[in-house]
Amino acid sequence: MSSIIYTTTFYINKNQDIRYELDSYFKCICVFFASVKLFHESNRKVLFINSDLPILYRRILEDLKVEIIIIQERDIYYANSKELNNDFPGCLFKLDVLQFIDKNKLQFSNIKYIYILDNDILFLNEFHFEMMGVGGLVIDYPEDRIVNGQSIENLQFVSDLMNFDKPVRWFGGEFIGIEWNRLTLVNSLIEEIWNAFVGVKDKLGAKVTEEHIISVLYSNSVLNVTVFNDVIKRVWTTFGYNNVDGQEYKFLLLHFPSEKGKLFNKIFEYISHNTDFFTTIGISNYINMVLKPTRKYHIFKNFYRLTGMLSVVKQSLIHR
Repeated sequence: MSSIIYTTTFYINKNQDIRYELDSYFKCICVFFASVKLFHESNRKVLFINSDLPILYRRILEDLKVEIIIIQERDIYYANSKELNNDFPGCLFKLDVLQFIDKNKLQFSNIKYIYILDNDILFLNEFHFEMMGVGGLVIDYPEDRIVNGQSIENLQFVSDLMNFDKPVRWFGGEFIGIEWNRLTLVNSLIEEIWNAFVGVKDKLGAKVTEEHIISVLYSNSVLNVTVFNDVIKRVWTTFGYNNVDGQEYKFLLLHFPSEKGKLFNKIFEYISHNTDFFTTIGISNYINMVLKPTRKYHIFKNFYRLTGMLSVVKQSLIHR
């Protein structure tokens, strides 16, 4: 059996102008699939979206052998919901995509695993793992920290209402893995969790993301959960905050939330002229290109630490 690997999907808000506002996201999608193709050319690659793309990006994706499936409004429930909401409606579209796949299984035969990945992820190597249930990336948030409207304490409250039997851990939305034969169960549980959030929104608020839903879902021991923290890393690369440690090359996938307008934009310029650009330059040069932001901010972090140490030494000499 083959795996299906595809982006987080993409949801276009009716108020957004696809000609100007979404260019950076479309570029990420193209670069993402070029990265997937480099290591998984024979695997099925699908973009789920709720509207057509501008012709430039469609052409590039077609060259990359990406299937583009447009989900109609009648099949979009979670992303269009008025009962629960958030500042990122596209994240809930992932739940609609899972429902769509489940209802249209004949379109997706011979599938063993479904991987929903954010479009600002890049591969560093082949990704082949057996998964006996579901999988995800654990994010180490404090229990009382409010993230997009909810905390782990709130999520545990919902989990307890559902009589799930494992402590809630926060799972990121950038990587969601589901074994094919668990998909129907997953969708059924997602619907129940959604309804539970609706039932307690007066207490917990109405802001809910896919991370909240998935984190509660994965606290049910009926689903065997594989943690992929040694496979994928969420890498922040800004001068205000970065978590680069120089070990990023050890991961198979890197998620770059703060590189949409930098790394992805730069790579897209090459991809737009040659969709086989990664193959042309070779895997070694490709990996060097992907890791360049991590080297830059690792150097910055070490420099910052060094200047901090020198400042302490200077102050101690002054006060002698």
